[in-house]
Amino acid sequence: MGFWFRNNALLCKSGIYSFISVAAVFLSGGLAAASIATGGSAGGLIERITIGGYLQWLLIIALMMFSSETTSALPVSEG
Repeated sequence: MGFWFRNNALLCKSGIYSFISVAAVFLSGGLAAASIATGGSAGGLIERITIGGYLQWLLIIALMMFSSETTSALPVSEG
């Protein structure tokens, strides 16, 4: 989705945010897997950070898309 956002002029900043978010989710997901594999005590917390990061991305992208649609969908006055 980040590549698609970058091609859309109204959602270009969403593309950058998507790339940063996916990097954070993959990093925390890898840390969670490593923590659980080694028997670390922070695995569950890091898993929740991973899921929370994904849910935050969904919320922010939904709000960005909603706000861009409402501003671009205004009727053009003829006259």
